Amino acid sequence: MSLAGNPGALAVRTDDLMRAASAISDAAHILQRLSVTGTAEAIDAVSDRGDDAARTVERAHARYADTADALAIYAVELQAAHNAADEADERMADERRRIDTAEELEESLRAQRVRAEADDDDPERAERLGDRTADATWERARAQSEYDDAWAAHCRAVDDHEAAAERAIVRIRHALEDTDDSAWDHLGAFAAGIGDFLASAGEWIMEVLKKTVDVLLAVLIAVAVVLAVILIIAIAVYIISAATGLVLATIVALIATLLIPGLEAERIRVAALLISMLVPLAGGLILWRILSDVMAPTPTVRDYVADGTAKQREAAADAARLTSITELGQFALAEGYADQMGGSEKTVVDIKQVVGPDGVTRWVVTLPSTQDWQALQGAMDDDAGSTSFGDPGASNDVDSNIALMLTPELRTQYERAVLAAMDEAGISSTDEVMLVGFSQGGIMAGHLAANRSSEYNFTAVLAYGSPIDAMSIPSKTEVLSIQHPEPVHQLDLTAPRPNSQHWITISTAAYDDSGAAVSGAGAHNNDLYRESIDRLVADGTLSNDHFGSFMGEVSEHHRYEWKE
Repeated sequence: MSLAGNPGALAVRTDDLMRAASAISDAAHILQRLSVTGTAEAIDAVSDRGDDAARTVERAHARYADTADALAIYAVELQAAHNAADEADERMADERRRIDTAEELEESLRAQRVRAEADDDDPERAERLGDRTADATWERARAQSEYDDAWAAHCRAVDDHEAAAERAIVRIRHALEDTDDSAWDHLGAFAAGIGDFLASAGEWIMEVLKKTVDVLLAVLIAVAVVLAVILIIAIAVYIISAATGLVLATIVALIATLLIPGLEAERIRVAALLISMLVPLAGGLILWRILSDVMAPTPTVRDYVADGTAKQREAAADAARLTSITELGQFALAEGYADQMGGSEKTVVDIKQVVGPDGVTRWVVTLPSTQDWQALQGAMDDDAGSTSFGDPGASNDVDSNIALMLTPELRTQYERAVLAAMDEAGISSTDEVMLVGFSQGGIMAGHLAANRSSEYNFTAVLAYGSPIDAMSIPSKTEVLSIQHPEPVHQLDLTAPRPNSQHWITISTAAYDDSGAAVSGAGAHNNDLYRESIDRLVADGTLSNDHFGSFMGEVSEHHRYEWKE
């Protein structure tokens, strides 16, 4: 006698719709922020297109958000009705058994009494059987009364069930009225009445989501056009103003080609032509790589599976054995494990819930560094055959690096999957969260703290070898940035900010196993940074009490993986 509809499945579908509505809202905000000014008709036309798209998307967001809210309310009411009906059904089953037992006992006692009354030798036994028969009759009547009450409760649950559906239909119709959106027509195709609505709401949401995807695709196309125009303008301005020296050098090189005979002049000419070509080519390549990442769908996040090479499986086993955090260097140790577990084939994020010294549970999210170098893979691995111009594996790759640094307003695949993993782990918006990362992992940590603090309570960031000096991380977040004499953390072209109450930057040397100082690209290494952290603790520059509230026994350990 269970009620129609699946509350759990409907809640999942409703969450999907809410996330889609949120994505539409984010896209509208992006369009509104990408304003282009100019006098050329082509620029004005693109700007108008972006403004029109923003208004259209904002209207779509209102429709889908209101519909999602209506369905969220309905899912709660549907669950309550199901719970009430299930409880009533259980009571009815219990009372049915009591009725049957009482009836069997009543019939047996009545038969025994008839036989006792026929036997004149024991009249008292007949009287006792009569009393017991009356008790059995009373028990059956009481069970029947309880059964009737349970049936009435079941009927009320059915009424509540249908009333909730009616309210949801009214809310959804109101959300979609006076629009040219055909979402309501999709529902009509599924449901001709209340009963059909109860069974078909989840399927209808999937139809709505199909339209949502179409809207988002249109938004992304508009964003791509606006970004392309902005980039073209930037390149033009750069060539005309900032690159005056480059233009003059090109002219001088070309003149020299005419005046100086021989091979060297030919080299100068070729170099000058290449420089002239590479400036706009680099801009176009950057745009293409950014859009290829932010326009891609969010990767499917799932529980980590310890597979791959022996090195990956060994890292997974070592990560599992890290059941408590008592030293600052262990954060970097976990970072190394995350890098090794994923490699270039997939991204692995490590999430721990730690019971702090004060007994409060907090979360540590470890974010891996760049592992998929794409076209640069061969150079990074000394294996030319591993170079790939595609994007086959991990989302912590070159594309997301570029997008994180140049367009933090846009959400990369890496970022979206990290937030999905945090949600999957059960991190709430009020839980204290520490973000840990080396290189790109540190970029992601700083980026999330600077740009997504309205979504989660990021209270600590440990970043090392990461260009985060220019990021606007709020003062509620305690930041520790550690930097070797190497180029990666300087890529933001910003000097380390002065130390403050919430932000400390430590510049320190790096040393190899023989004790020799290491600088340049060789100093950009997670193990060397971990050793530097241990050394800084040993000499008193840092303390193992730094981020002490995020140290303690690991009460929950989640690892998630995904691929592009």
